[in-house]
Amino acid sequence: MTFREKKPVVLFVPSLKFGGAERVAILLANQAVQENRSTSVCTFVAGGEFSCKLDDRVKKVIIGRKQSPLSILKWFFYIFRSKPSIIISILNDANVYSLLYRLLFPFTKHVFVISEHSPLTRNLERKPFRLAFSAWLYLKADRIVTVSTFVKSDLSRVLKRRKKIQVINNPIDHKELAWRAKESCFFNFDKFNVVIVGRLVPVKRVEDLIKAVALLRAEGCSGYSAHIIGDGPVRTELELLVANYGLSEDIVFHGFQSNPYRFVARANLLVCSSEWEGFGYAIFESISLGTPVLLSDALSAPVELLKENRGALTYKAGSPRDLACKLKVARAAEGGHVGLLPKSFLIEEVLASYLGIRESNDIG
Repeated sequence: MTFREKKPVVLFVPSLKFGGAERVAILLANQAVQENRSTSVCTFVAGGEFSCKLDDRVKKVIIGRKQSPLSILKWFFYIFRSKPSIIISILNDANVYSLLYRLLFPFTKHVFVISEHSPLTRNLERKPFRLAFSAWLYLKADRIVTVSTFVKSDLSRVLKRRKKIQVINNPIDHKELAWRAKESCFFNFDKFNVVIVGRLVPVKRVEDLIKAVALLRAEGCSGYSAHIIGDGPVRTELELLVANYGLSEDIVFHGFQSNPYRFVARANLLVCSSEWEGFGYAIFESISLGTPVLLSDALSAPVELLKENRGALTYKAGSPRDLACKLKVARAAEGGHVGLLPKSFLIEEVLASYLGIRESNDIG
């Protein structure tokens, strides 16, 4: 089948800035064009850290400022003109736009798949009307995809037709990770190097790792080096905390890194101290690179997916002391064993799961 014979695929994500959901959109779009499918990615705004990672064959469509009547009309017109076989929207803002089209044109033949990557009730807890409207509108979708049973359980609290919800893992690009991990980085390999990757926001609880390293030093346990990869609103606060503990030589802030994999691949351990994660991309990418992980036990989503993986140590959430103890355990075990990710994480398998909804006999 030629490129033009395969029906178009449209992905809609609010932006292509740095983030897990945005990465999924990029991976799915690039895989779709590799399979000779006409593919476009729609966003509200142009640019973003991940924009340059789109395959040149993927069409970029800028809808315009969200909640603007003009952007809604532009979105409607693009769907009408491009006639895609399936529309995959990611995150609430894009999901609402996508389903407004289905609401106004209920007999359209397009298949509408919406995807949630984090708990909707937490994201919209201060917007009860928006939450109620989203829950009602989501029922118009042909299928609702969540990235874990944790997110599915949360969404099930506000949706009546739970059979529409399907769990599909986020894809991991093993080949790209391995290739990008070859880029050099400078670690002191005489130390036990720990990395934490993500946006520096309160929910990530990066301060727990800082306090854990401080506790280890107070106990006379030297040789730990923590590397914080990412940026965000609490970075200054975290840097002050490091300075107050006198840990500037033990904890390094690397800021945003377009290639964090070179750090993760050479680390002895990746720590994820978040209060919650819808999926936890950094965790699974770490395992793909062969680096063990240490997780907060509050992370039900990643833990549930790693039950068979001996490399996933956990510690008591919000407890720097328990984190410090588990860091010593991980160091004594030289990181730990890392298992293999299942086939369901492969990009081609994930895309096939999305596109398979088109042929599903139980849509409705």
